[in-house]
Amino acid sequence: MVIRLLTNLILMRSGYPICVIKMEDRDEYMNALEKASVDNDYTDFIKIIEKAVDTSLDMYLYIVG
Repeated sequence: MVIRLLTNLILMRSGYPICVIKMEDRDEYMNALEKASVDNDYTDFIKIIEKAVDTSLDMYLYIVG
């Protein structure tokens, strides 16, 4: 949970919306975190965050649009 808070803090400081990891993506998210921790490979984690931010941006643009 702390990693999600820190991730969203970094995103907000950089001008991005927060990202929400959906329950159906939880296993993929946890596997990506483990891969990043064990193998020092952040590729999957970055892809998941990118997808979540993109979804948040779409929602934001729909609301203000």
